[in-house]
Parts: sequence; structure tokens; C-alpha cells
Amino acid sequence: MECGIASQFLTLKWSPTASQPWHLHILRRNPPKHTRFRQGYGGLPFSHSSTPVNRGGFSAFVAVGYYGEVGSAKAGKISRKLSMFGKITILGGGCWGAAVADLLSGRADITLWEWDRARSEYLKKKRHPRFFPYLKLEKKVGITNDLEKVFPADLILAAVPAQSFRAVLKRLRDRVKSGEIPVLVLSKGIEISTLKTLDSVCMEVLGKSHPVAVLSGPSHAEEVCLKHPTTVVIAGEKKLAVRVQKLFHFPFFRPYVRRDIRGVAAAGALKNVIAIAAGICDGLGLGINAKAALVTRGLAEITRIGVALGGKRETFSGLAGIGDLMVTCFSNYSRNRNLGEEIGRGLKLNQARKKVKTLTEGAETVKAVKKLIGKKKISAPITCEVYGILYRGLSPKRAISNLMKRPVKSEEEG
Repeated sequence: MECGIASQFLTLKWSPTASQPWHLHILRRNPPKHTRFRQGYGGLPFSHSSTPVNRGGFSAFVAVGYYGEVGSAKAGKISRKLSMFGKITILGGGCWGAAVADLLSGRADITLWEWDRARSEYLKKKRHPRFFPYLKLEKKVGITNDLEKVFPADLILAAVPAQSFRAVLKRLRDRVKSGEIPVLVLSKGIEISTLKTLDSVCMEVLGKSHPVAVLSGPSHAEEVCLKHPTTVVIAGEKKLAVRVQKLFHFPFFRPYVRRDIRGVAAAGALKNVIAIAAGICDGLGLGINAKAALVTRGLAEITRIGVALGGKRETFSGLAGIGDLMVTCFSNYSRNRNLGEEIGRGLKLNQARKKVKTLTEGAETVKAVKKLIGKKKISAPITCEVYGILYRGLSPKRAISNLMKRPVKSEEEG
């Protein structure tokens, strides 16, 4: 059996023989639909045609032939491996980027890029991000501060802060576009300057036809590192989403696929605002009745906003919506909830950020959402109160009073 990988740059072929069962060499660029391989290594003939199989970003092909006693079982394992991504670059060396690097390190060659030089050096030395001792990256995981060293790559995972997302992507645009390298968005946020979700930013920078997917759902990095059962959703064009699903499927990590990339991206961003509100409830000691009501009404609110952004309503009843909302609002691992709790206890935003120490995307996302709901005239009272607390000096107790004193109405009204 022969196996190969083809991309627009080159075609690699494994030519098993009795003496050198895993000989590898370049065949040619862009083989036509029925390529006849050259004579096998060592003078053994091989004349069967290859059958290409498109796998969302590159083509894999398996050509069946006979080389005496060379077994096909090993070759079969190789052909299954070809459905994966051999080289993966992860942009962003924070908690989630590092956790995913740790998760995938046994399935691909991983390069982890961290923009901040001091953090990059810390990662290299300690093999984990600051304030995140839940993992120890293997030495084979490459760590760099140099964007030139993130190539070659078969897949790019973007886990950089949402407001830096476009700038980082622009720096890579030419290489990513020319190589048609798929991008999987791990970050959660909405760009303040354009009010776009991050999948939209990708398509604007790389082109609408570029392969892009989004991974989201209830997946705290801490529990992924501890190998606790975790379930996520991967949204995007079906072929790419299924390939990424296979890459991320582990006994403790179960990914589903969905077509609604806009809804999944929006849900992941919007729930962080509600998580800050949930934390404020905790900090004020308002009890579980108040928190349950806030999370429930918060779900209705983010659904309205997400649909206005182009997402599907049913997406918000799934893992990316209510699933991620629940884990973010109730978990002690949640940075956005923790930020809200400190504010509920009396700290100002800057003081709370220093105490939480790590990035809280919701505090930035709420700026974008406040502009968005004004522009589209969407009812989002919880978002408005959170914005007022963070940026207008509104007291948390007054915000709760504002929510409770609004005119009563039917629940079906939204």
C-alpha cells in the first residue's frame, strides 16, 4: 500500500518496500485526479492510480498496490493519521491556548505563539502560563515569540484576546491565504470598533471563502487539563468541522458539530457579560433565586442579541449558549464571574482586574454590546446595567433595583 499527502505546495508519498517500508519523497505538485505514481523505491513497479479525498484544507490520497510481503496494517494506520493535521500553530499562550496545546500535543507537532516576550520566556521556562499551574507542557511543544516561526502549519488555532485578533491575523494574512490554511477560532469576544464576531473578522481579513471554524462550549481550561469530561461544539463548513471534530475527540473530550458559526461565536462572547452580572449577584450575597432568575433572563437577552447578529435561535439552547452560560455563571474557575464578584463586594473595575489577574473578556465585550444594542434597538437591560456599573460609576445595588423596578410584562414578550 502507498499513502500520501497532497497540498498546493507539494505532494509527499510513502512508498513501502521490503527493505525500506517507510521511504518518503516528494512526488510532484498538485497531482491530477488520477495520478500514476512513479516506479517505487528500489526498482519495484507500482502502477495503480491514486484516489484523492478532500479533507477541508488539504487532500489525502491512498493508492493500493502490492509489494511482496509488505503488510498493509501499518499503512492503514498511516492513512488514518493523514486525516489529522500534522503541524498545528496556536496563537495565544494564555490558559486556554496552553490547555489546547497540552490536549493536542500527542496528535500533532504543536507550535505555541505568545505575543508578550516576558510571558513567552516564562512559558519556555516553567512550561505553563502564569497563574495556571494545571499543566506542564511537554518539551516537544514549541514555544515562540516570533511570528515567522509559526509556519509551516496545517491548521491555525487562534486564542488571542478579541481586541487584538484582527491585528494578529493581518500579520499572518499573506501566508495563511496563500496556503489556504484553515483557522479555528478559540477566542471569545466581539470587536469593539466594528461590532463584529471573530468569525466575521476572520472572513473579512482572509476572505469569505477561507476555511474558518469556531470552537466553543462549557470548557474551562482547568478541567480540560485535569481530563474531566468536557463537551464542546465546533461550528463551520461541514467538511472542516468534521475534521476538527476528529482531531479533538478524546475519551474525556467530546466535540459536536454545528453549521451556525455566527451563533456559536456570538454565544461564546455574549455569555461573558452575563457572567459578570452573575458574579455581582454573588458578591452582593443576593442568593440563588436572584442568580437563577438573572441567568435565565440573561439567556433570553443574549439570544435576542445573537439572532440580531445573524445567529440561529436554537444555537443558544445548546452547548455554545446555555451550556457555556451555566458554566461561566456558576463556576469558581470563571474569570468573568470572579471579576463580577469582586465588584459586587465593593471593588472598582481596575481593582477587581488586578485581583483576578488574568484576562476577563466580558469587560471589553460589554462595550461592543452596548453600542450594538443601541444601534439595533435591542432590549438588553442586564447588559446596560453591567455597562453602567463598570464604566459609569453605577452602584451594583442601584443596578439591581433598576432591573427589579422595570415595568412588568409577559415572559413571552422577551
